[in-house]
Amino acid sequence: MSASSTGETTDSTSTVTNTVDPAANMLRTELLYRWLTETIDLLNELNNPEIVKPPADIVSCSIKVPYLLDELLAHAATHLSVIRPEQQDYYRTHAAHLQNH
Repeated sequence: MSASSTGETTDSTSTVTNTVDPAANMLRTELLYRWLTETIDLLNELNNPEIVKPPADIVSCSIKVPYLLDELLAHAATHLSVIRPEQQDYYRTHAAHLQNH
C-alpha cells in the first residue's frame, strides 16, 4: 500500500482517494463539540437519565450507526442556527445536508 502527495492510497487490489475537505472536518468537529457541551443539555433540562442517556453512550452508539452521528451533528447545527442568527443560513444548510446525506 502506498500514498501519493494527492492523498491517494493504493494497494494491489483497489484505489481509494481521500476527498475529505479539511473545512468540513472542522465544521463536524465544531458541531460535535457543541452537541456534547451545550445542545444535549437542552434535551435534558431535568437531568433525568431515563430521558437522555450519557453523551458517551450516545456517541458510542453513533459509531456503530453512522446516520445517528449525522443526526446529532444536524441537531447541533440547528441549535447554532438559532443562537447565531447572523449565520443562520450557513448552519441550516449544513443541518439539512447532514439529514439528507
